[in-house]
Amino acid sequence: MTAIFTWLAGAVAYMILAGQFSADEVAAAVVLGGLGAGWHFAVMNDGARSFAFERPALRSAAAALLGFPGSTLRVGARLASALLRPVEGQRIEHPFHRGTSDDPRDRGRRAAVVLSTSLAPDSYVLRLPLSEQAITYHSLTGAAPSRDPRWPS
Repeated sequence: MTAIFTWLAGAVAYMILAGQFSADEVAAAVVLGGLGAGWHFAVMNDGARSFAFERPALRSAAAALLGFPGSTLRVGARLASALLRPVEGQRIEHPFHRGTSDDPRDRGRRAAVVLSTSLAPDSYVLRLPLSEQAITYHSLTGAAPSRDPRWPS
């Protein structure tokens, strides 16, 4: 039942964001809603992994949300300057303490770091390799990450 609700909510959200009602948009809404429902089903039925979120994860997500307006203004100014000269982003590799792969708290922390880093309008995670103790992300404005290797976002 939840997958049907997810499909319906995804399709309705797509139609609202599409701004028009046509056969092409309805077909896209049906397909994308179905993909969202399939993704939801796959994630919810994968019992092999569990996540545990600690307070620093909430602080990281809250800091990303609170920094969103300022980041949006910086990115807007950077994109406006692209009218005058080319704008390039930066690929930044930052030390990141991954922790263990079987600890739910480490899994939750990694998920929170990837989410909060990619939530900002000027950056997104490119790589979080399993074998390295680093996170690689792209930044449009070159904002400096945190110095903490456990919480670089």
